[in-house]
Amino acid sequence: MRISRTRRLVGTLLLCSGLPVAAQTLPLPRSYAVFSEVAREVSVVIFQESTGSRLGGNQRHRVEIPHGTLDTLAVLTAKKSIESAAPGARVWLIAPVDGDLFPRLQNPVVGSTLAIPEDLAAALKQKGSSHLLLLTRHRDDAEFAAQNAHIGDGQLEGLGFYLDRQTATVRSDTLESSTGYFACYVYFRATLADATSGQVLRTQAVKATQAYSAAHAKDSRNPWDVMSNAEKLKVLSVAFTEQIDKVIPALIESR
Repeated sequence: MRISRTRRLVGTLLLCSGLPVAAQTLPLPRSYAVFSEVAREVSVVIFQESTGSRLGGNQRHRVEIPHGTLDTLAVLTAKKSIESAAPGARVWLIAPVDGDLFPRLQNPVVGSTLAIPEDLAAALKQKGSSHLLLLTRHRDDAEFAAQNAHIGDGQLEGLGFYLDRQTATVRSDTLESSTGYFACYVYFRATLADATSGQVLRTQAVKATQAYSAAHAKDSRNPWDVMSNAEKLKVLSVAFTEQIDKVIPALIESR
């Protein structure tokens, strides 16, 4: 990671405590720095039949999320979750940047050491952070629950939507049959590390999905029309924040 990029990060480190650093002379409570690089973009994955490849032959389209909106939502949600699970803890939020600071953080091992960028490490030391909470993209097999079975093909990562125009499906509430389905997915990893040493203390992969038969679409049999674009973003945002709320209490317990 180039230092020039992390210099921008240091300038956008947000202090969410009411006390100036210089005034803190008494022993400090636990202090968490929080950073998300899960949702700089959202993927639209379109199922295509393929053989011989674990990744599958799916078409993938990436949609950039302007102004780091979803990653900002993620760290704000994490802040509330930490404050609820660990009353008295200080929480610092790191604003989104235009690239990954931890691009190889796919399957970290507890006890291993994170490579924290130099400028970020200096900022964490200056702010007195005891812990670093990271939200990063997680890659795993596509898997959606439908009709007492699991469907989906290829692999997914981060946040996005999955579109299948070929698989026969049934709407669960009306039992209306159709062809194809639309799904949203949230695949990320939450990692807690010591802010000084970079040692990984705890880490948890998160996978959440929701599939909708094309029969949900009004006046259409195109699964993409199951909901409006605004509804798609809302469903994805709610799923993302709900999963953050679920994973953080166990992650920071006794730490």
